[in-house]
Amino acid sequence: MRLLIDRWLSGPLLLRAACAVGWLAALTGATYAWLAPLRQDVYRLETQLEQRDAERQTLQRLQAAQPDRREAVAALEAQLVLKPFSPLALNPGPDGHLIRWQPQGDTGELELALAWQHVPAIFEGLAQSDMLPLGFTLRREDEQNLRLTLQLGRAHEK
Repeated sequence: MRLLIDRWLSGPLLLRAACAVGWLAALTGATYAWLAPLRQDVYRLETQLEQRDAERQTLQRLQAAQPDRREAVAALEAQLVLKPFSPLALNPGPDGHLIRWQPQGDTGELELALAWQHVPAIFEGLAQSDMLPLGFTLRREDEQNLRLTLQLGRAHEK
């Protein structure tokens, strides 16, 4: 083995340089052949990244063009929150009054004396509370007043 090394080192300089250049060329070719597919994958991934970046920028522009609806959504959600039911909170008007409230668990019967023009306000108040009218009767009490009897049940959607 030592003989081969001695021969190599004692050989002509031009031969040693030519062999070194050949080995470097072979290694460079092998490295390029190994890295070429990787380079194509990197190029493909860079292209995908540029496309996604363009899509992201488009979506950001569209989002910026849309009005901020968080406040409107919060206001609507606040309107949808049901208030706890209280028979005293219902407004039967200046001439009306609560005659009777008989709660029975999640249901109950409410009787009111009121004028005809205040009947829609009672149902609007019930719509905003957590009680649902299951049935009602409306009869004339005197010339100006009516008697409204409501069967109510608790709304379980919370």
